[in-house]
Amino acid sequence: MELKPAMAAFERDGKVECKWRVGSEQWSVTFDPQWNPECDYRPCPKPKVKRWRPWTVEEVPLGKEVRQKNGNRRIILTDSLICDIEGLFKYYTLADGTPCGVEEEIEAP
Repeated sequence: MELKPAMAAFERDGKVECKWRVGSEQWSVTFDPQWNPECDYRPCPKPKVKRWRPWTVEEVPLGKEVRQKNGNRRIILTDSLICDIEGLFKYYTLADGTPCGVEEEIEAP
């Protein structure tokens, strides 16, 4: 395995992941790599964060009820309802309180 990416990551972040080439499938974080030729090294994966984004037109759950966050308005989502998806995301939640969108995991900045 190429060491240059791991060495550059160690210089930048002060840590890398390593695992024994034989007998181990588990990667471990090390802050003091020995650069042992019997080990593989790689940069530590970036942490993931969860965030919500608005639905796309194809993802809108037809037939679901949404409720206005700061009011009493309720809407049933249908294919004939004309609405602003960004507005739904910003001003409404599903009946159970979850946002009008999709939760996704992205790499932390």
